[in-house]
Amino acid sequence: MSLFRGERIVAPIITGAQMLPSAGSAPSVAVLTDSTGGTPSTTFAAIAAGTTYLQADIVAAKNALSQTAASLNAIIAALKGAGITV
Repeated sequence: MSLFRGERIVAPIITGAQMLPSAGSAPSVAVLTDSTGGTPSTTFAAIAAGTTYLQADIVAAKNALSQTAASLNAIIAALKGAGITV
């Protein structure tokens, strides 16, 4: 099935029933525990590639991981709030 028609993108429709397994118990996604010590932010800091890293680079990586955990937890909460089992 092609997702393209002319210049429009046509996405297939997936219903809630298609997202759940057909038999057995529904899968469950646990909320992530953020133990990075980083501070969540909506901007990931650039980290220069190199053979050694400054303390600021490590803090930036921790903050990026912390924000990722916070964002995933927000998505999980929104899905559960919408009645979608995750």
